[in-house]
Parts: sequence; structure tokens; C-alpha cells
Amino acid sequence: MDGIMASAATGVMGSLLAKLAELLREDYQMQKGMRHQIAFLKDELSSMNALLERLADMEVLDPQTREWRNQVREMTYDIEDCVDDYMHQLRNEPQRPSGVMGFFLGYVQKVKELVSRREISGQIQELRDRIVEAGHRRKRYKIDDVVNSTSIDVVPVDVGCQHSMQNWEALLVSVFPQMRSSSYLVTGSRG
Repeated sequence: MDGIMASAATGVMGSLLAKLAELLREDYQMQKGMRHQIAFLKDELSSMNALLERLADMEVLDPQTREWRNQVREMTYDIEDCVDDYMHQLRNEPQRPSGVMGFFLGYVQKVKELVSRREISGQIQELRDRIVEAGHRRKRYKIDDVVNSTSIDVVPVDVGCQHSMQNWEALLVSVFPQMRSSSYLVTGSRG
């Protein structure tokens, strides 16, 4: 179940990272400093996405890590909504009539656009603050350590062979002295 939730989080994150990359690639007319904000969002979310991908490979998550993952996923949805609104606003230039009426409508539209961009800029700043807080929470609760400690390559152990061959040989020789000659077959040495 945890793997499915982490996969959902990485799927949304992948879509969002593509949109942020498009915003940075395209020649949109953004407010001053907005390109820097979007680059910061993209970089931070890329780092979080790498951790989410590692979480997706884990079978079971501890409650703290699961909660952090869920918060990042919800934050990703909020950021995606904000970025969609921003991209929609940047792409859609309304058609204005010509003449005096067009001048006034264009002026009103510019004022509305400035107000809207300012609101979106404020939302992006709030989302940036949430990302920074999620990063601090990740460090504070040592989520990277949890992931690193549980993602060590584990070799499956056959429960029936927990003792080394030497222990088995010693056990067999002590219980059955006449089997000492068979130790050659077990270990490949004469003893």
C-alpha cells in the first residue's frame, strides 16, 4: 500500500516538474524574480522527488516517513494547481477592440493582470515557504536516515541454514564421531 501511495506521489511530481521546466524554458513574460522562484521550486521538488522514488521502492514505511510523504504529495497538488493557473494566465492574452474603447479595456485588463500576477506571486511565495518547511522537517526527523537504513541491500537468509558450515561440521562430528570422514564431502577438507 505504501508503495502505491509513493508511486502516486512521484507521478504527480513528475507532471509538475515537467510544467516547471516548461515555464523556465519558454519565453514567458514573468514578473521580476518569478523565474528565480520557479527555478527554486523545480530544484527543491526534484530533490524531494528523488526521495519519493526511493520511498516507492520500500515495502513498509514508518508513520513519520509516511506522513512526510503524504504532506509532500498534498503540497505537490497545491503547487500544480497554482502553476496551472499561472501558465493559463501567461498563455491567454485577451483580444482587445481597437480605438478608444480598446485603450480603456486594455488598461483595465492590464490592471487586472497585474493584480492577478501579484496574487499568484504571493501564492508561489507561500508554496515556496511550505517547501522549505518540508525540507527542514525532512532533516529534523532524519527521514533520509530512515530511508538509507532500510534500503541497504539485504541478502535473504535461509532460516534452515543459519549456522556456518563450520558449525554444522562441528555439530555432526561431536554427535556422530564415525561421520568425521564424511566431513570431507561437506567442507572439501580432510579433518
